[in-house]
Amino acid sequence: MPLALARDTYNQFNPAASGNPYVRDLALGDSVSRKGAGALSQGVLVPQATRFLPDAGFLQYTQSFDGEQDLKIYDYDNSVARGTVSPLYKQISGGSSEPPLTELQKYQNRYGIKNWQMFNKGSLGALANANTEYVVRQRLAKTLPQKFEDWKENGVVSKKFGSLSFDELTPESTGIPEKELNKEKAEILKQFIRQEISYEAEQVQEMFNAFVARDPVKARGFIRNNFAIQVKEKGKDTFNQAARELGYDGYKDMIGSAESVKEEINLRLRLLNQIPLMKSSDIYSTR
Repeated sequence: MPLALARDTYNQFNPAASGNPYVRDLALGDSVSRKGAGALSQGVLVPQATRFLPDAGFLQYTQSFDGEQDLKIYDYDNSVARGTVSPLYKQISGGSSEPPLTELQKYQNRYGIKNWQMFNKGSLGALANANTEYVVRQRLAKTLPQKFEDWKENGVVSKKFGSLSFDELTPESTGIPEKELNKEKAEILKQFIRQEISYEAEQVQEMFNAFVARDPVKARGFIRNNFAIQVKEKGKDTFNQAARELGYDGYKDMIGSAESVKEEINLRLRLLNQIPLMKSSDIYSTR
């Protein structure tokens, strides 16, 4: 309790240093530390026990853009990062330290929609990569709640209901009983959210792909994650075969031969580019 109070007091002067619940690693490669480079980053017990303490430069849990504060997690339906709203108030008064609900969150609650169900990493390729997922989360948090407010008042929701907006869908205007209409409105809202997430994910994926082409070394985290994802999907044998076709004993041996970050990234890209060139018989020949 005293440590939590100290954290929340510190947070009043530096909101970016509030406790950080975001622990998903942005680097999936074996050669990259999962918990950052701080003195207390090794192992699991200490980081898990202390991750809600003040976020200082010497205490790194995940990756950091500024070298001091860890990354904050955003939800697509609120522009405020989790755990960053006046936690001292909660310690003193017992009130909520969560940000006020947005209109989008209120409507999701009304129609029984859970944001974790809508933001499905398994359904969108871009979200399988932690780098792109983080950017998608942040971009949606800053735009989607506002876009929703305009859409629900002015947007045409479907051909079935003509020019009616979401807010104009009532039992009187549609002739549909309220219970049945609410089910339809829930599906319409889900479709709107999914389309916005899908569009943003595609935009971010294209942005990262262009970044890789322009400066692969700076995009190394994205490339390493994509590489790890591809190894998991296609199998180590496939990558070992690709490495052998390029003159190495295996893909780990190939990557391990790099003498610089730039060379390592180029070798990973060579392997990723080699996979589509392989015949199906070659891919499964070592299984």
